[in-house]
This record gives sequence, structure tokens and C-alpha cells, in this order.
Amino acid sequence: MTESWLAPRPDDPPGTIKLAPPTRRILAVGPTDSGPALEGEVVEVLDPPEGWGYITATVMTNADWSCNTIVAGLLEEPSALGSCWAQHVSLRFHGKVWPQDGMWYEQVWVHHQAVATYSADNLKDLMITVNNRHGWE
Repeated sequence: MTESWLAPRPDDPPGTIKLAPPTRRILAVGPTDSGPALEGEVVEVLDPPEGWGYITATVMTNADWSCNTIVAGLLEEPSALGSCWAQHVSLRFHGKVWPQDGMWYEQVWVHHQAVATYSADNLKDLMITVNNRHGWE
């Protein structure tokens, strides 16, 4: 089951777009805050915690700008799986996504290199932050 927050809801007036400014904190970006890190730049990034596994599932996708709530639930409530991270699929980048201490984090990779790590209070805000910096494709 996925939830899309960019599509209008049935009770919204025609033409309504609901994209509130996200609450976010950028943990690491390139030397300037004006855009994504350039290919070949070395920046400090936050990795998923050591020992956390990867579940072969997509938690966010730019194909339809949606979040998979089932995968998000598995990440938030680790049971038999233990603590894990999942992927954010995009044509321009790949993201490693995980929850930790009440926040959501994403480490962004471009051309096989980690370029930045972002955090937000929820997946929707995290996706908006990352896509605004690295592209919505």
C-alpha cells in the first residue's frame, strides 16, 4: 500500500495543491548550500548505523512520488528483521533511508558516491527535501 501526498484528495477543491514547507535539517551537503554536491566532491556524510541490514524493498520512489507505508512500518518497528534501511529510487540518484531516534535519514548517492545526508521528521518531508536538492525524476 502506498500513500501519495502530491495528488489532490477527493474532498479538496479543484486545483488545490498541498505542499507545506517541510521541517528539515540538512546534516551534510557540499561546500555551499546552493545546490547538490558536484560529482567528484568529497563531503562528510552520515551512514546508516553499523550492523543495520538492507531490506530489498523500496520505501520511496520518484516514479510516482510515493511512500510505501508497509516498508516504512517495517523500518520503524524492527522485529525479526532487526534494524534495517531501505532504498529511495530515482533516475538521478539512489538513497539509503532509515529511521533513528524519532527522525528519518537519507544518504544520497550519485554516480556510486555518497554526496549528502538529510534528515526530517517524516518521510514526506524527507522526500521533498532530497528531491528539491537532487531532482524529482
